[in-house]
Amino acid sequence: MQINQIDIRRANKTDCECIFNLRNNEDTKSTSLDGSYMSYEDHIKWFSGAILNPNIMLFIGQINSKKMGVCRFDLDVKISKAKLSINI
Repeated sequence: MQINQIDIRRANKTDCECIFNLRNNEDTKSTSLDGSYMSYEDHIKWFSGAILNPNIMLFIGQINSKKMGVCRFDLDVKISKAKLSINI
């Protein structure tokens, strides 16, 4: 594949299904702290809150306009730290 363009952008409501599929991927679950399956209904609730939460930053990586992965920062402003999750 020839890479013509790489983009990183904030996630939005149109990314819900993509992030759900990445989250429930077998490789993801095998390396995750929480390897359980998440139902789509529960994911929608989590995602709807996450994109509005100022302490959670979700980014989508794209190559040639195709979604390739997600990066999430869970910010803890009280102690000036963040948890980072990357799923490609």
